[in-house]
Amino acid sequence: MQMGSFIVRLMSSKKNEYPMPNVCFLQWVSPILSPAENLPFNPVNEANMDLSNYTTEQLNQLKKDIDKEINGRRKEDAKKAQQELKQVAERYGFSLTDLMGGQPSRPRAKGKVRFQHPADASKTWSGRGRKPGWVKEWEGSGRSLDELRVD
Repeated sequence: MQMGSFIVRLMSSKKNEYPMPNVCFLQWVSPILSPAENLPFNPVNEANMDLSNYTTEQLNQLKKDIDKEINGRRKEDAKKAQQELKQVAERYGFSLTDLMGGQPSRPRAKGKVRFQHPADASKTWSGRGRKPGWVKEWEGSGRSLDELRVD
């Protein structure tokens, strides 16, 4: 039977950007466990990482680096998920667009013009949504909205 072994790993900060000393730790490698189960012990976690020694500039840089890493991993995860979905769809004889595409949404028709400015024909309003500024000005001057009706 093959025995497991310890591996000594040295971990240091990237280009000495962060005031983290070089850390040495042992990792147990088991011949029985899968590689995913042979995860290294991570000495940097929220329980023992003291952020009080960092300057504001260093913390901001660390935050940027973390955000960049998270975004990169999310993109990788999305690619992996898309590949997996594509494989499942092909296994059942479909393309991914067949399953995910659905019916194409029809473009929404622009509303019929119901109100028009008497002096400037390019200023129109369908009566849907927020009132345009020129309609508000019209009503603010004491005039009626019915005067603008085109019906």
